Amino acid sequence: MANTLSNLTPRQQFQRDGKQLSAHRDFLASAEFERGINAALLELQSELALGCKDQYSAMAMGLRLLGAKELVQKLWDLGIVPSHPVRTESVNLDHRV
Repeated sequence: MANTLSNLTPRQQFQRDGKQLSAHRDFLASAEFERGINAALLELQSELALGCKDQYSAMAMGLRLLGAKELVQKLWDLGIVPSHPVRTESVNLDHRV
């Protein structure tokens, strides 16, 4: 039986295909994406500001903006494959202490 992982997270599933991952990184680095995401976030802010009537709607607006910021961060994080730290032994340490 082949050694397969059956419980991959959505991020791990996305990162399995190297070609797709490379295209995703290229898209995020493009000027078109940067202009588009900046315009979309500014439009969202202006629309939410128009609906701000009291302190509760202001708090809700802040949480919605935070959610939008987190979504953009998740898009960036999808392109980053975590590397596992390599443990190195230091010859200068006295382990008998």
